[in-house]
Amino acid sequence: MTWRSPADSVAGEEQLSPPTHDGDGLSGEESVADIQIDYGAIEHSRSEIDSAVSTLRQAGSLGSDIAGLVGHSGLASQVQDFADGWDINRGRLVDELTAISDSLQAIVDAFTDLDQQMANAAGGEK
Repeated sequence: MTWRSPADSVAGEEQLSPPTHDGDGLSGEESVADIQIDYGAIEHSRSEIDSAVSTLRQAGSLGSDIAGLVGHSGLASQVQDFADGWDINRGRLVDELTAISDSLQAIVDAFTDLDQQMANAAGGEK
């Protein structure tokens, strides 16, 4: 259901109010809510991604080897085409996963740095 202003309301239709921000820090005028970052979960995700990248890099190209084993030239050509496409897309996947892993590390670094700066500004050390 979507929110409509009273002017847009249709008779008999349920009216919803627009969202309000009572002290949750969303409007910029209230106090800022605490942010809790689960660094362990981020590091675990990054580790899993790095493991997948490692596996994909080690996979190597087997298309020519397999294509030569099928015995039929038409089928061998199809196997080779598939393997070539997989090699290209595997490389793209490695690039994308590496970028995600790097982004996760940047998130950890940025929030760790910000937390340290805020602690220093508040007169404490972290």
